[in-house]
Amino acid sequence: MGGTADYGEQHIKTHRHGRYGHKHNEGLYPQWSRDNPLHFFGHSIGGPMIIKLQYLLKQGYFGGHDHPDMVLSITTVSSPFRSTPIVYTLGEHINATPAVRPGSVGDLIAKAVHLIIYLNPFLPESLDIWHSESCSLSFHEIPFSGFLREFWKTSWATSRDAAPFDVTFMAADEREAKMEGEPNPGTFYESFATFMTHKDVRHNTHKPAFKYLISVLPMYLMSQHIAKFDLSSVLPVPSFLQVEGRDLSGETRMDRACADAKPSRNGHGSDVEEGLYGRKLLLVEIGDEYRVNDGVVPVFSQWHPLPCRMTKCRHYPADRLSKPLVPELGVRQI
Repeated sequence: MGGTADYGEQHIKTHRHGRYGHKHNEGLYPQWSRDNPLHFFGHSIGGPMIIKLQYLLKQGYFGGHDHPDMVLSITTVSSPFRSTPIVYTLGEHINATPAVRPGSVGDLIAKAVHLIIYLNPFLPESLDIWHSESCSLSFHEIPFSGFLREFWKTSWATSRDAAPFDVTFMAADEREAKMEGEPNPGTFYESFATFMTHKDVRHNTHKPAFKYLISVLPMYLMSQHIAKFDLSSVLPVPSFLQVEGRDLSGETRMDRACADAKPSRNGHGSDVEEGLYGRKLLLVEIGDEYRVNDGVVPVFSQWHPLPCRMTKCRHYPADRLSKPLVPELGVRQI
């Protein structure tokens, strides 16, 4: 293991940046293989990155002896598997993804990153967290006039080849259309979903606890936005606002997300949900899990990729730590 990061010829032609990235003289674990699999832990967007890695291993993207069994377990915390509306609050266009609204928080962050990349040759290597060697945007590669043009447009940050696009509902639906995130029979999965909101029964809304206003003000404000965000305003319409093949209007809100849950055989949670789906699309009312959030990601998106009816999952109550967890290969445990 080890070598130079290669973004691929087709990718660089599409997104117009350098082909090669960071060079790693030797991998952290050269013995990594199907016979010597690894455990992976991801927080926030690190979760979808691990899922992408396992998907690429399944596709044989790296050549050689690639196999998804090289990943023995995936444990995630607060990961936006199915994206998050906060990306639109911060600046992503709700109907023109991946464009970013000028003057928005997202636009200002993109310009700050662009400036750092341009000045990268003067900065400590520890600040190069964006791997600027592949961007060709430092003062070594472009004149100051070119920097000003790019700084105004920040086209690299308003493309599909950037993290903000990856956490849009459009990107999540594109991944799920390829069944990216389908559980591998030889891997253990566990997701920890967190939240900072509670339900105001009187007003039928969700809001963060007041204590977070003092301790984490930005997340308090973002949590409010997520709880009130009009999901139906996003175009194209996110897939989770549709039910394929049947009308679930008579079921509970949690049933809408986990349509085929049954009582558990082992007494620790719901039974494995392995649903079927058809072709008829029906708009449905969303449940609480789409409003409950941790200030960045709604709970439903922290569970796992794909809707429950299209995967295998076992959902446990919030006090699950008081009961022993029974690991199961190929089943997502939440």
